[in-house]
Amino acid sequence: MTIDTWADRDNVAVTGPSWAAVQRAAMPRPDRLSHSHHASDEVQISRRTTLSDQVATLTQVEVIAKYLPSPDEFRQSYERTALLAPVRTAIMAFFGVQDRTVGRYAYTYYLSFEGKRQDDLNITLEVLVGNERHTAHFQLVEEIKEG
Repeated sequence: MTIDTWADRDNVAVTGPSWAAVQRAAMPRPDRLSHSHHASDEVQISRRTTLSDQVATLTQVEVIAKYLPSPDEFRQSYERTALLAPVRTAIMAFFGVQDRTVGRYAYTYYLSFEGKRQDDLNITLEVLVGNERHTAHFQLVEEIKEG
């Protein structure tokens, strides 16, 4: 910083850093950015991310499914407008099962939601869970029929 002598408005000699030097020192330079400046940027980014997460929460349903023989749990987010058919397909793929016939027995799988069998796979998640809920808990059930 440069030290200069100048006259103030009352024509009194003043010694100190020049106004230009003070201005330059006050302006942030990329190599002089403090950690706190970066932290405020992170807070702003965090706020934006949180807002976008909230919007996604309003348009999406988190599907959680269990299948009794497996200790694993299926978790995936879907748009509220998603049909139940592809959700069932993804859950079955996750657990490694498929509808099949072995000998005289037909093995089929259905989704149970709130204890009720869901046979209509052409309904949307929104119809099933409503506007207020953000999660749907399903149970994948195996049905064996002798045929």
